[in-house]
Amino acid sequence: AREHPDDRKLRTDLIAAYAALKRPAEIDRVLASALKKNPKDVLALEQRAEISLGRGDYHAAEADLNVAASFLPASPELHYLRAQLHRLRGQALSYRQELSETLRLAPAALEVRIELAASTIYDKGGSALDVLDGAFKAQKSTVPFLVARNWALYAKGDLLEMRKGIEAGLADPK
Repeated sequence: AREHPDDRKLRTDLIAAYAALKRPAEIDRVLASALKKNPKDVLALEQRAEISLGRGDYHAAEADLNVAASFLPASPELHYLRAQLHRLRGQALSYRQELSETLRLAPAALEVRIELAASTIYDKGGSALDVLDGAFKAQKSTVPFLVARNWALYAKGDLLEMRKGIEAGLADPK
C-alpha cells in the first residue's frame, strides 16, 4: 500500500486488515491521509462513514455521507449507508426510503430487497410482498428469497402460499 498509495483496492484491503487486527488508529490514519490528499475521494469518505457508524458516531458518519453524496449523488452504496444510519437512529420511514432508493439505483441487490421487505413485513406482509415481487426471475428461486417471501406470506396470513414456498425451498437439492 505504501508503494502504491493511489490504489484504492489496496487501501481497502489494508483497512480490512487493520479492522481484523482491531487497530482503529491505523484505519483513521490511512483514511485521514487519503482524504488529505484528495478531499473528494468518495470511497474514503464512504469507508470513514462506515467506520463512524460502527463506532456509534452518527454525526461524523452523516457528515461524511453528505460530503460524498455531493460528489456522487446516485451511488447505491451511499444510499445504503444512509439507510443504516437511519436504522441505527430509529428513523424507520427514512430507513425504508433510503433502502428503496438503493434498490432503484441497484435493482439486482437481492440482500437490500430482502432487508427492505423485512422492514415492512409487520405491515401485514403486503408491502413486503410487493418489494419481493420486484426481484429478478433468477433471484426468486434462491433460498434467501424464498425464506423472506415465506415470512411475508406468514405475516399476511396466507398460509397456503406459504406452504407452497416452503415446499419450493425444500425441493432445492442444495
